[in-house]
Amino acid sequence: MRPGVISLLASAALALAAGSAASAQEQTLTLPEARSLAYDLVRFGHLPAAEDLLTEILAKNPDDSGSLFLRARIAEAKGDPAGAKRAAARVFRLAEDDRARFAASEIAARSAFRSGSYTNSQLWLRRAYEAAPDEITRNAVADDYRQVRAINPLWFSLKASVAPSSNVNDGSSDDFNEIAGVDAVGLLSGSAKALEGVEARLQFDLSYRLAQGKQWRNSAIFRHYERRVELSADAQEQAPDLENDDFDQTTMEAGIRHEVVSASGRTGAALTLTGGRTWYGQDSQFDFARGDTRGWIKLTDALRFSAGYGLELRRLEDRPEETERYDRLSLGLSYGLSVGTLSGTLHGQISVSEAHYSDYVVGIIEVPGGRQDTSYSAGLTMSFSALDYAGFVPEVAVTAESRSSNVSRFDTEEVSVRFGISSAF
Repeated sequence: MRPGVISLLASAALALAAGSAASAQEQTLTLPEARSLAYDLVRFGHLPAAEDLLTEILAKNPDDSGSLFLRARIAEAKGDPAGAKRAAARVFRLAEDDRARFAASEIAARSAFRSGSYTNSQLWLRRAYEAAPDEITRNAVADDYRQVRAINPLWFSLKASVAPSSNVNDGSSDDFNEIAGVDAVGLLSGSAKALEGVEARLQFDLSYRLAQGKQWRNSAIFRHYERRVELSADAQEQAPDLENDDFDQTTMEAGIRHEVVSASGRTGAALTLTGGRTWYGQDSQFDFARGDTRGWIKLTDALRFSAGYGLELRRLEDRPEETERYDRLSLGLSYGLSVGTLSGTLHGQISVSEAHYSDYVVGIIEVPGGRQDTSYSAGLTMSFSALDYAGFVPEVAVTAESRSSNVSRFDTEEVSVRFGISSAF
């Protein structure tokens, strides 16, 4: 476009900007002069005149980000959140520096919030966080995000990770299968023993708040979990009859959750009831119904103790007339602290759990008293906040797990190193 001349009804606009009612002859202004005049009109509250001026500017230069930004400010001032967000979104797309992106993101986030689009407001706040000029501003944006999240009845989370593992198939660490109380001993196949490989996981969680009080909340929840495995060369040699997709797992479940927290915020509990289906190797394996209750207490600001009990009922696809029952009791300690390395956060956790599978059968042998497992787990997770993008940070988790069982096929050990991404706020 020719930078020179924009025809305007400058007589009225200049008179308003100068505070004079005197008329003047029609004038011509360059684009920067016209934009500056529009800015002054907005600054002194002459919004209709500024809108007329911006309409003419944008008719000749629809991608002028400075004029679009002023249009977004005018729409916001007039109580038009949809118009403000629309203009701010265009500014963000056209912006060539973080200063403009930050200003546009803030207007879009406020406008989305005022129109009740809380999830969209959270998206724009993450963009504002990424473009913020300094750490103080980033912290302020993160606080705004937390406030909007607390108001938003819809919550969602997406977790992805890749982990080299010494036991991707939950295989036994023994060569033989011994059952406590039974004289028979079985020889385990290569596929029943631990197999090395790489495990990829993807988990999507969604919840919608149905009702809430000062210290309680009821939510509808949904989870979709995917797991894929790549066997190592040694594992393929050990179990040549197995393919990678034999370990594919998909689980989908939905239900309700009730949460309570004390007035001090140092203790809390949750009750969760869900139902769903799990597929292995693309085939439906079982439907399930679960009930879980968990309580926690903050021993210090960094140390937390938790305890839980879960009950699961399964109906297998190949035995629909039978229902299997699984009980689990767990105890855990977790500890978190900030560390100087890459401005990171270190989180440690240890846990022990007892699981009971009543009426458990191995082949034709019924396990006396049912299968009973004791599991131990310890892990460290390091997140690197200095490497964040839009509030998402990389993390590395190292986990060691061990399980002993009265059915030795389920005596297992696993060490894994997981690489993933999580939200910083």
